[in-house]
Amino acid sequence: MRIKVPATSANLGAGFDVFGLALKEPYDIVDVTRIPEKNVR
Repeated sequence: MRIKVPATSANLGAGFDVFGLALKEPYDIVDVTRIPEKNVR
């Protein structure tokens, strides 16, 4: 499974910890693969 999540920009002007934006690019991509073992190494 591949998950693509937009980057964010926080601390905009006077909004410090209140305002933020989700950006079209850049973004993070996470690939998840199921394995038969129950342990993760």
